[in-house]
Amino acid sequence: MAIDISKERQDKTIIYIASVRLRKKHPSFSRFERRRFTEKVRATEWASKREREFLNEFENILLGNPMPEPVEDVTLEEYINRLIKYVNRKGITDFKKNDWSCIKKWRKFPIAKIHSSNLTSQHFIKHFETRITVDGVTPATNHRDLAALTNALAWKDRIECPFNSEMLTDEFRKSIFKQKLTGKSRHRDYRPSENEFTLIYKYCLKRDHHPLSEIKYRHLMLFAVYSTFRLDEICNLTWSNFNHDTGRIIVEDRKDPNSKMGNTHNIKLPDECIEIINMQKRNPEEDRIFPFNSASVSNKFCEMTKNLGVPDVTFHSFRHDGISRWFEQGKTIPQVAHLSGHVNWNNLRRYTHLHETEVVDLLSICMKLEKEYKEQRIQELMDG
Repeated sequence: MAIDISKERQDKTIIYIASVRLRKKHPSFSRFERRRFTEKVRATEWASKREREFLNEFENILLGNPMPEPVEDVTLEEYINRLIKYVNRKGITDFKKNDWSCIKKWRKFPIAKIHSSNLTSQHFIKHFETRITVDGVTPATNHRDLAALTNALAWKDRIECPFNSEMLTDEFRKSIFKQKLTGKSRHRDYRPSENEFTLIYKYCLKRDHHPLSEIKYRHLMLFAVYSTFRLDEICNLTWSNFNHDTGRIIVEDRKDPNSKMGNTHNIKLPDECIEIINMQKRNPEEDRIFPFNSASVSNKFCEMTKNLGVPDVTFHSFRHDGISRWFEQGKTIPQVAHLSGHVNWNNLRRYTHLHETEVVDLLSICMKLEKEYKEQRIQELMDG
């Protein structure tokens, strides 16, 4: 029996290689396994565990006991596919929408093709490095993806699908956090100026009128400012939950740290929001007022603002601006919290970036831009 722990340097990182070998002549028995770790303690623990397992296996052979069934070795892609089938079959709703999207996304990565018995912490390090350097994601995105994956792997016993996740230890998480491969998300506290808003609106106005355009970005922008709803909430609003006579709408499953589902609010919409809703064409086969995928809207919007030279403006900036505008108009904390969906003052505090100038009527400005655009298009058609 031999256990060997060696180390080598790879890409400025020290890797510990644990090897376990057991050979017996009578009866003939041979086992060998090797695995890589970023911490020596984990390498030693794994090697000792495999040594005991090899010895127990040989002892069972000597005693004439039946050999245990070989453990199924699946890839991450196979594991997630089984989890999806199980969740769909059982009608389970334990996963949040964003987490579920992250879990499904893992299937597309090269790391998902590696069998769990061969997976090491180094594979995850290279994965997160590639995501940052090649895909351009932030450490916060990696952190969110890892949290979603950990949540998914916690179901391996319930779905009866073994998967080796020993390398995803607390020490490993702390290590990649220090290396800035993962990180906490930063609050987006940027308020777009009037010039930035009109610049984006003009661009979206032209884009939205393209024959192949499906998402009406300019209406979503305005609605986000005047409603201060989150993008997910906006894209889930339905005609059946909207009472045009009273101007009230039911917002289902609003974000709440204490209650992920069933947090429903009945809200009186501002007049500007009702006017924006009246601009939407109702599809008899679709109950949603804004029938768009929120993730697609957010991602494409970030691309647009970068191309326009205003990368600090994200879609969340409009919600931030709208909440600040309400404080500037003199609304109280309870009034703002009811409309925005916040549950405490601490969460609202970062929105109080107030401007001393008079609150700008963005809707009137945008309707003027709409009129000018239509007149320009008519003139172009007349000119041939």
